Amino acid sequence: MHPVWKMGKRITVDSSTLINKGFEIVEAHYFFNLDYDNIEVLIHPQAKVHAIVEFKDGVKFASLHFPDMRFPIHFSLYYPRRKELKISNELNKEILLNFYPVKRTKFPLLYLIKEAAKRKDNSLVIINATDEVAVDYFLKGRIKFLDIEKTLEYIFSIYPKAKLNSEEDIFFWDKWARKKTEEFLSSLVK
Repeated sequence: MHPVWKMGKRITVDSSTLINKGFEIVEAHYFFNLDYDNIEVLIHPQAKVHAIVEFKDGVKFASLHFPDMRFPIHFSLYYPRRKELKISNELNKEILLNFYPVKRTKFPLLYLIKEAAKRKDNSLVIINATDEVAVDYFLKGRIKFLDIEKTLEYIFSIYPKAKLNSEEDIFFWDKWARKKTEEFLSSLVK
């Protein structure tokens, strides 16, 4: 989690439910060809370590930098070259690092995304669209924070599983999820 970043309202909500980390697990799976069971999320309150890679011999390397998105963006723009970035990294001071496991009972949406990703069907589209609608309702003060989780779990329990074979399929299921989410949330708002 990145509680020290200025991210904007929507990303702040997705960070607090860890749904954003769930989607980052999906990204890591595809970017690095890793099995979902080999990707873990830890809570790190200082937000200084942004990735840890463990090698076969058990040695771990960490990406450690000040919590500022300019670092990964800069890296992405110039990869594989390394260019100087003239912003403060403030890591020359004493550093205390804490890491905590993510409890499923506290952050069920992280595990919901992991489960959805393993299904290899339309479920990630469903979750993404549902989350967008539910978070919008929350930010407008129409539902309570815990209603986001309730909504995602409900829609995830009723969606018709289908393979995605085209871009049109993605748009179809995105629209379906938004409609069903609106219907469900309308019943909560009454």
